[in-house]
Order: sequence, then structure tokens, then C-alpha cells
Amino acid sequence: MLPAKLTLSEEERLLMMDTRFILTKNAVLKKAELLFGAVSETMRQRVAELGLNDSSLFILSPKIARGEQYQNLPWVMLDDPRIFTKTGTCAIRCFFWWGHYWTITLQLAGSYLDQYREAVKQFVTEQSVEKDWYLSVGDNQWQHELEPAEYAAAHSIDISYWQNHRPFLKLVKKIPLTMEWDDIMPLLEKNIFSLLMILKMHQAPSR
Repeated sequence: MLPAKLTLSEEERLLMMDTRFILTKNAVLKKAELLFGAVSETMRQRVAELGLNDSSLFILSPKIARGEQYQNLPWVMLDDPRIFTKTGTCAIRCFFWWGHYWTITLQLAGSYLDQYREAVKQFVTEQSVEKDWYLSVGDNQWQHELEPAEYAAAHSIDISYWQNHRPFLKLVKKIPLTMEWDDIMPLLEKNIFSLLMILKMHQAPSR
């Protein structure tokens, strides 16, 4: 007799015989990749219009990645800009996480955090009436799940947050999966553009 951990539940057995779920899942992930590709093209145009294309932030081309196992679930990611060095981090990351949500994150650390801290603070203050903006309050900058221990609603952050010299900052926009698919691309572009405007406020330091 098989050990309990090797047996299949009735639901698992039925899914094993059904090709439709896997094929549909693969189709959704592929469309998310293509959507991020289209977003990256549009945003590179915005980068040029804002005069940021000569910035050291945008020397590297956009990166789209895809995986199956972020907390056991599939994901697709777009990074642009994507500066991750020993002296600083500056990245805008779009993240599609199966079964959870879309997120758009401005991640800053080191010299870039020093440079853009006040610009982010100004943005948060101006956007305080908007919902679904979050700030990192935990210690793990690679935590993408918006758990209360790691993230707090931006409008709830008090002045002490900005006075605390945290080693990194993440400003995150959350978009529910219940959002109509056809509305996702313009919504991503709108919010990425808002984050680009933060970077526009100060030119990034040369690498």
C-alpha cells in the first residue's frame, strides 16, 4: 500500500486526466508575457519622452521572466529599470502572480534610496487618497506577498517611517485579478508612468 503522501485525492486524479487546465494555464501565462512585452515597449517610449533614456538607469534592456514556483504558484515578471548592484538598487517591477494579484513596485536601496526618498515621500503624500498603494515595513526586500507584517497601506504611514533610515524602500501598487483583462495594460502603463515621474524628479547617478 502506498504511503499517504503518495496517494492522489479524487480532485488530483481528475485534474491529472484533464489536459484543458494545463493548456489554459500555459496560454494565460504566455499572454501575460506578451502583455508585459507590449507594456515595456510603450514605457520605453515614455522614458524617451521624459528624457530619461540617457540616464544610467535605462542602459540595460527590459527583462521579462517567468516561473512556476513562487510559493508554489506560477508568476510572470517585468523589470525595467533593473539596477541591482552592491551600492544600490533601482527597479520598477511588474509582477503577475497566479491566484493572487498584479503588482507594480518601485524598489530602491543604497544611493538610489538616498536620492529618491523625498520624491517618494512627496508622491505618497499626494496620492494618499488613492487605494491599493503600499509601502514596505518588513525586513525582507524580496518578499512579494503583501502580508501585513511586510507591507502597510501607504496612506497609513506616519512621519516616523520617513525618519527611520531603512536599508530599502518598496512602493507597491496592487491590482486585483478581478480587474477586466482588457483594462490591465492601460492601468499598468498609467501607474508605471507615475513611478517614472518619481525618477524624473532627480536624474539617477552615473554608474
